[in-house]
Amino acid sequence: MVIARNPNSRENCDRSNTIYESGTVGKTAYITQPATEIAKALDGAYAGFQPKPAVEVIIVAMKPCTERTYTEQSEANGKGVTWLDDCRIPNNENGIGRFPANLIVSDSVLGEHSKFFDLNRWAEEDLPFICLPKASRKEKEAGLDEVAERIVQEDYRTKENNVPNKLRPEPRKNPHPTVKPLKLMAYLITMGSREGDIVLDPFSGSGTTCIAAMMLNRNFIGIEISPEYHEIALKRLEHYRRQMAAA
Repeated sequence: MVIARNPNSRENCDRSNTIYESGTVGKTAYITQPATEIAKALDGAYAGFQPKPAVEVIIVAMKPCTERTYTEQSEANGKGVTWLDDCRIPNNENGIGRFPANLIVSDSVLGEHSKFFDLNRWAEEDLPFICLPKASRKEKEAGLDEVAERIVQEDYRTKENNVPNKLRPEPRKNPHPTVKPLKLMAYLITMGSREGDIVLDPFSGSGTTCIAAMMLNRNFIGIEISPEYHEIALKRLEHYRRQMAAA
């Protein structure tokens, strides 16, 4: 029996604004009353193992120093260091902000402890980047007005028999499945380089790293095996290059 509308129902939300694109996006979800004793015993349980995807691991590595110490290395070629002061997190406790940690948190995921990662503070102080959980569809498809949408059908297969168990066709101009937010890549590039340095992305996908490097006055090299993603990356780069020229 239906009790009421589920408060997490997302009738007015498109897929680009959700961290997990579930089958309830754009539909009304309802809270129902368990009808049997077995159903009552399972109330509060969910199918399989599906906690909210909230973490993405980014490995940061550095080539071995050619000099004896980090100081000598930085004096020789400006490498072997991380520009952490440029990436301090604004807070209310001092004038320079909190030292960056190896966990980047956005919005209110840590509840009251999120005051160190207050997105409003980033905006108010006009800092060049903030951390976002997912690139919006608008950001993914900027510069792709002339590109025809095509259906992207994500095929999830069961481990036991390799049979599709969920299909989610969706029209997209940028079909890359893991487009990173520009502001996240800007944060990492700022932490690891200076203006004029070369940023290399050997798996550049639809070009987000290259775009962020260009916007931060870095030189860049992007390598991509897919002709489709390469073409999309070029169009996105040209879009942001025009924006910068017009600014």
